[in-house]
Formats: sequence, structure tokens, C-alpha cells
Amino acid sequence: MLKQQQIQQFEQQLLRLQKQLLLQAAAGQWTAVRRCDQQVCALVKQINNAGLKAELSSAMQVMTAHYTAVLQQLMQHQSALATLLQQSSQDLQGISAYQQTMDAMIVGRDD
Repeated sequence: MLKQQQIQQFEQQLLRLQKQLLLQAAAGQWTAVRRCDQQVCALVKQINNAGLKAELSSAMQVMTAHYTAVLQQLMQHQSALATLLQQSSQDLQGISAYQQTMDAMIVGRDD
């Protein structure tokens, strides 16, 4: 009976963390995703220490699938961020060139 209660408790905790993980990833709250990841790691250790890994294998497989989805979102986010940084760098180069041209025109007027 106690073992069944432990399994149910771990399943509930896994489900709660799965929901948090997915919601935070969907919102782009990557720091919160990292904190949730740390909680999941701690919970998995507790499950392993309790010797309940086999009993919770289906719940763990679902969690693995959610992690895969979150990793894909993170990779998309990183790709978009890299694109923005590249565009920003190009914009800064354009601004710098424009500023140099304006400075040259102003210096040319002073002569």
C-alpha cells in the first residue's frame, strides 16, 4: 500500500513538473525552464533511490517526450536569437558607416 502511494505521489509530481515545463517553455521563460529542469532531476533521483524507476517508466517516457519538445523550442529560440544578433550587428555597422559619413560631411563644411 505504501509503495502504491509513493508511485501515485511521484506520478503527480512528474505531471505537475511536466505542465510547468511546457508552459514555461511556451512562454519563453528559459530561466524558469532551467529551475523546473533542476526540480525534475531531483525528482528522478528520488524515484531511482526509491527503486521505483520500472513502475514509473511510462510516466518517465512521457517526460522524455516533453523534454524533446522543449529542446526543439529552445533550439528554435536560439536560432531566432542568433538571427536577431546578426541583424543587429549589421544594423550597427550601417549606423556606424552613416555616422562616419555625417561626421565627414560636417567636417567638410567647417573648412
